[in-house]
Amino acid sequence: VKSLHYEKNINQSVIQEKIEAKLKQFARFNGCSYNSI
Repeated sequence: VKSLHYEKNINQSVIQEKIEAKLKQFARFNGCSYNSI
């Protein structure tokens, strides 16, 4: 159970990183800094 939960956390963090990367790209595309969001 522990290893499965750990794996799930890794998957969530990977998804989170992808979302943040897209947000950064989107912000850059709009010409505003990511930090201002």
